[in-house]
Amino acid sequence: MSEERRKCTALYDGEYVEGYFECYGNEQAFNESNDSYPVLVAIIEKFDGQVITVPPSSVKFQNSVT
Repeated sequence: MSEERRKCTALYDGEYVEGYFECYGNEQAFNESNDSYPVLVAIIEKFDGQVITVPPSSVKFQNSVT
């Protein structure tokens, strides 16, 4: 697999942001009974350096032309 970072667009707080996809990961969420369960998230580094987590379905990868 290539070491090149993948550019993407993601929906975050109602706005589309651009950045680099880093990886998928898990966050911990809780249900009504206060039981924890894992939630899959995508980790994105925005072009300004801020790191955010978003649902994987909100990530759209940009095609790179080489």
